[in-house]
Amino acid sequence: MKGSAKFLSWICVSLFFVSFIFQVSCQKQHKEIPVTSYSDEAKQLFIEARNKYEFLHREKAEALLREALEKDPLFAQAHIYRILTCAATDEIENAVEKAMKNAHRSSEGEQFLISALKAHYWEKDYAKAIKIYKQLIDMYPEDARVYWQLACVYRDSGDSAKAIEQNQKAIAINKEYGPAHKDLGYRYSAQGDYKKAEKYFQNYLLLNPQEPNSHDCIADLYTKMGRFEDAIAHYKKALEIDPTFAYSQRKIAINFCFLGKFKEGREVLEEALNNEINPCGKILTMERIVHSHLYEQDYLSALDAIDKTIEMALANGILEEVARYELAKCAVYSELKDYEKAQNCITGCQNVILEKSLAPYYKDYYASESLFWDAWVAAKQQKFDEALDNAAEYRAALEEMNDSRRLKYHIALLGHIAMAQGETRSAFELFKNASIDDPFFHYLMASAKDKSGEKEAAAKYFRIAANWNTDSLQYALIRQKALARKVMLTSTEVQ
Repeated sequence: MKGSAKFLSWICVSLFFVSFIFQVSCQKQHKEIPVTSYSDEAKQLFIEARNKYEFLHREKAEALLREALEKDPLFAQAHIYRILTCAATDEIENAVEKAMKNAHRSSEGEQFLISALKAHYWEKDYAKAIKIYKQLIDMYPEDARVYWQLACVYRDSGDSAKAIEQNQKAIAINKEYGPAHKDLGYRYSAQGDYKKAEKYFQNYLLLNPQEPNSHDCIADLYTKMGRFEDAIAHYKKALEIDPTFAYSQRKIAINFCFLGKFKEGREVLEEALNNEINPCGKILTMERIVHSHLYEQDYLSALDAIDKTIEMALANGILEEVARYELAKCAVYSELKDYEKAQNCITGCQNVILEKSLAPYYKDYYASESLFWDAWVAAKQQKFDEALDNAAEYRAALEEMNDSRRLKYHIALLGHIAMAQGETRSAFELFKNASIDDPFFHYLMASAKDKSGEKEAAAKYFRIAANWNTDSLQYALIRQKALARKVMLTSTEVQ
């Protein structure tokens, strides 16, 4: 009996070690970060959701993640991915909390990934996210997705060169990994290298011809190049593939606005608004309606649309959009020289920060942005001491946040104050030193040169601002003014 017991004990120990070695061997053979769930069905739903997200089907991805979490409520990686698909602030916060609470149930790689996604999208701590992703790359050097995710952090932190480098590494590992081709297209487009951008967008389209986003992306490039009719044709192809792909519908409308067809653009947007069932999608569509009125320089209609946007965002708990559009309203009232109402909008933004549960980063971000606009409006009113004091507070807030990336906006703010004081040459130098690649600030540089009497230089910057051709609130505020001044200065040069 004793011999039998020893033999059985030896067998058990041997099996344990064989099992352990097999598990370690399998872990080392993993090329990608594992997906850990006690439900195989939940795991498959998550993988499908992840793919949907990467092809910009945000609402479909969110529905699949919810379904996966019904089958496995402790599925940490599914919880953290909702940070990418949710819109409401409280839902995102809840998803982060559940992901962190259940992270220990996941593999080591997943725990790193959860921390990286949290640092990137919730905390906006890009340095921390970069550090974690580099550790993940050491662990999974053959996972193309990790390189792409690191590229996304570099993109959002403003380091385009490193974003390009990481996306190229992702393609070197997996030449068919579409998101890296797509993002290289956007990075090269932003640099003005349209030939390279088109190459990568064409690769993306060839790899994924049945994905609407493949047509949507190359259409974005044609919009940037000023080929608005070609862009509209590709956006329509995207909608033929998936009539619910609202991104393309909104962009068709914006291209109509760029063609000066504002009524047609808004008809497309109103149709999109009526068809949209997702609250986030409705808000995005309302924002484009705001832009359409600003492109037309119909400020009163834009203000009405902003109020509807704020109301919709409040009702759906998308609080950072409430804060953002209070400040957008401030910018519009500044255009109208109604500084009392502009100041009321800043107060409205501050009230959102005080009264609502914004994510910590957004609380600090919009608190500092309120200081920026305080200084902006004070300068417009010729209250220069107050403007400079507010500008100093703005810089101090950025330093307290350790947000060195945004210090350039403090320099530009000083340029705005100098411009209001009539010091146009100093203003231009400050705008130039700020080095903000944004149509709004190119327009300010042009205006500084224009007021200094340097018409040729002014025409150059008005041309850059006018031909930006990428939709944003900032571009909507200045496009028509820049176009008009560009035409006037160009015609004067010809004469």
